[in-house]
Amino acid sequence: MAKLLLGVFSLSGDLGLKWKHNAYISYTNNGFGVTFSQIYRDGYQNQQLPGSAGRPDFNPRVKAYIIYNASVSQSFSNHLTLTAGVRNVFNTDPPFAIT
Repeated sequence: MAKLLLGVFSLSGDLGLKWKHNAYISYTNNGFGVTFSQIYRDGYQNQQLPGSAGRPDFNPRVKAYIIYNASVSQSFSNHLTLTAGVRNVFNTDPPFAIT
């Protein structure tokens, strides 16, 4: 059985982050709703590049990643609610990682 190291990339696909969370705040009134959410993934040690291959933007540590999402909804009856949203509101690029 492989040992899981927190905050270190492994080829098994199990990224044991020290911290991650999904948080949101919602407000509803008379069938109208607004939600704003944050998704956070802690940084971790990047996979080592094979041999002498390299990239100018390679960093042995992948930075933490935060994105924000927003949505609005309107209920028209007990059986119909229309929801529209935007993922990654601030168009944040993910940090460079070997994978």
